[in-house]
Amino acid sequence: MNVVVLVVGLFVSSLLISQLSAKMVRVQTLNHDRNSSMEMLTRFLMEQGVPRALAGQIQQQIRRRAFAVKRITLQDLPSLQFLSPQLRRELSCSIFCRTLLQHTVFYTWAIYDPPLVTSLCFRAVGLQSFVSQDEIFSPNQKAEKVFFLRLGRLSYTKALERSSTL
Repeated sequence: MNVVVLVVGLFVSSLLISQLSAKMVRVQTLNHDRNSSMEMLTRFLMEQGVPRALAGQIQQQIRRRAFAVKRITLQDLPSLQFLSPQLRRELSCSIFCRTLLQHTVFYTWAIYDPPLVTSLCFRAVGLQSFVSQDEIFSPNQKAEKVFFLRLGRLSYTKALERSSTL
């Protein structure tokens, strides 16, 4: 009986150690990749003669965004392409209908023509994820999309007007 307990304990402890080792190797690999890409960026900025202040801002923003956690979008899941069109349509409706139906126009459409809203969710609505300080649109940019904010906050800043002198 004691031998069985010892063997099971040995097996469990070796399994735990191997799992921890594998995770540590994975973390080291990720850190190595990030460090080497940051070293390459630093070298590039130096070779191109980018001023130190600007290079510092660039590196700081890249570090901040590289470690930012973005929400998963449909484009991040290539396996969804294997779904049947009907199941993809249902998934799209499940994800987007709640947001659309909060707006009076779409709610009214849903009452009079439910398949239209389902089709709209499937064909015209998408999911995008942004991190802090991403620029979603800029001044004088042609509006080609409408954004519905589902989570988080937006901050609008007025662009400084430039006058050109000839």
